[in-house]
Amino acid sequence: MRKTNDAAATRRDLAAELQAAGLRKSKSRLALLRSMRAELPPHFTVHDLREAVRSQRLKASLATVYNCLNDFTRAGLLTRISAPTGELYYDTRCDRHHHVFIEERMELLEIEDSDVEIHADGTIKIPPRHLRHESGRIELLVIIKKE
Repeated sequence: MRKTNDAAATRRDLAAELQAAGLRKSKSRLALLRSMRAELPPHFTVHDLREAVRSQRLKASLATVYNCLNDFTRAGLLTRISAPTGELYYDTRCDRHHHVFIEERMELLEIEDSDVEIHADGTIKIPPRHLRHESGRIELLVIIKKE
């Protein structure tokens, strides 16, 4: 039996992921998707992704990175999160879940959907374990998005 090249297998997997999302395979999309999957944390900024691509000595203009991220978001490979600071984050996890934003560290933490209780009277209950990371004022912003 012939041994499969891991890099080739990864390229095939990434190409299949693009195809399944209805996106055409391109060198830029493959490079960006590979960086997202292999080098970045689940929540990242456009600049994080551009630096990851540059560290591989690949060239991608900022416009190309934005265009690919928009394509990935429209195709359901990413979700876009607007932090209260105005920074846009991209999340590789697309299932239903929530976030806590730690402003001091510019970090997003995940909260499972099952951990959040929304009551008929409008009250929202989040377990304290998700909020004890920091000692500071907590601001809660609820954005209701159409599914």
